[in-house]
Amino acid sequence: MSLIQSIYHDYGSGIVAANTGVLLQNRGSFFSLDPSHINHLEPRKRTFHTLNPAMLFKEKNPYLVYGTMGEKDNHKPKPPLLLGL
Repeated sequence: MSLIQSIYHDYGSGIVAANTGVLLQNRGSFFSLDPSHINHLEPRKRTFHTLNPAMLFKEKNPYLVYGTMGEKDNHKPKPPLLLGL
């Protein structure tokens, strides 16, 4: 299992669920209200996200679980990590 904690932006949505202390995430910020936009908000549509968990196998066995929390450049740290192993 790979668990990546990310609430998106500094304080997520800025909303804390009542009586829980749980800060809500804000992954829906990639949606657009512009009907011509590819990420237009509509029922059952999923927004683009940048969480990127991965698992590396060595000789058919799990060797490394890793990932990045996101942002548009989340793919950049992976090659140096793998090349350094």
